[in-house]
Amino acid sequence: MSRPNEKVPRRSAPLLWVSLCLFGAQGVACHRDSWQEFRSKDGDFKVLLPGPSTTENLTSSSPQGTLIVHLVTVQTASETYTVAYNDYPKSVVEHSTSDAILDLAVEGALGESGRLVSSSPISLNKRSGRSVEAALPEGIRYRANFVLDAGRLYQVSVLESPGSKHDEDVEKFLGSFQIGLDK
Repeated sequence: MSRPNEKVPRRSAPLLWVSLCLFGAQGVACHRDSWQEFRSKDGDFKVLLPGPSTTENLTSSSPQGTLIVHLVTVQTASETYTVAYNDYPKSVVEHSTSDAILDLAVEGALGESGRLVSSSPISLNKRSGRSVEAALPEGIRYRANFVLDAGRLYQVSVLESPGSKHDEDVEKFLGSFQIGLDK
């Protein structure tokens, strides 16, 4: 794995902790027969979600300043579906490679407790990306696609509780993600 130069911001806390919290009392189960298209004009993306979503903006510190992380989340009985995106400063993008930014994004999402099971390059509308699967503590399975669009990083992910048998739903969600609504 290539190591990025110092200009790429490291996340002080992985995004996974946000989704992991949703497995607790905050999560609201939804029915899988209620798939609906979610469009984000500000995020310039659309995705199919298995129920009503919640949106939230969080801040994350980096050496270059504060990053705003935008989250769209749906909690079912056994999965947490999340689309997150943030914009990096232009100076970061100009002084780093796509691979370096994606490497750090995956590393940051997994934190110290995640074990990478697989990683492969992907492309979405000619934009660089990674498809990853990881094992997390307590038997939680993490599957995600990371896509870099200029200075914007998208993370489309699913956390699955142990014994979850909804591979078709996970693939439907991950495969439905599209960026560039106005292009």
